[in-house]
Amino acid sequence: GQRAPIVAFLPTAQPFATSLLSPWQVQICSRRKVWGGWRSRQRRLPGKYCLSFFKDIVTEHQVDINHIYCVGTSAIRDAQNQTDFIKHIQKNTGILIHPISGDEEALLIFNGIKEEKLHIHECVLIMDIGGGSVEFVIAKGNDVLWKESFPLGAARIINLFKPTFPLSFHKAEELEEFISINLSTLITAIQRFNPSVLIGSSGAFDSLISIRNKTINNQKSSGLRNKITLLDFNRIYQQIMRLDYSSLLKMPGACPS
Repeated sequence: GQRAPIVAFLPTAQPFATSLLSPWQVQICSRRKVWGGWRSRQRRLPGKYCLSFFKDIVTEHQVDINHIYCVGTSAIRDAQNQTDFIKHIQKNTGILIHPISGDEEALLIFNGIKEEKLHIHECVLIMDIGGGSVEFVIAKGNDVLWKESFPLGAARIINLFKPTFPLSFHKAEELEEFISINLSTLITAIQRFNPSVLIGSSGAFDSLISIRNKTINNQKSSGLRNKITLLDFNRIYQQIMRLDYSSLLKMPGACPS
């Protein structure tokens, strides 16, 4: 799931942004949502629950609801009943959802990476894995060289392929072929701009770092903090591919606190 903490500007001598929820508190809520466009009243409830939950948090911190700006990403922009859903949420929570395009989402992700003060003086590939879509941005310094949003989020992939764990060799090949075909424009862009670093901005990357810290004990890796080597990634990948679902959930670091 995506990390999407509630951020509010609180009244102080110097305005500043502070997170009111940790990313993993947000993910606990987001796991309740149902994918599929909210075509029925029952499918609306998870979205309503999450936004009501967020509204209670900001109300508790005395944030004016008129100062809440809520954006809708992949699930909202692709929903057949987008307008009906947005009206339903506004009526029940007072929160107006503003759908944004995949390009706008990718640009917001890039701006977020810049705010983290990461070293992007070299050419980098930024990746954000969501439930409905995955955004890729190739950038250097303050310049976006290329960006695109792909409807290949975790929820879509699971609904489409219904994988079981451990993943069979046949299913893994099927997934790899599907993703390669659908990421053809990304592969072309990588060949053109030749980025040297991958920057991950979603919770999946937090999990990778957490798993690395809990399962791979060597001095070189422990000193990398929020970085992961390709060698360590491949080790984790091989571990994950051998696990059934219950073992995967119990894997040390899989759900970082």
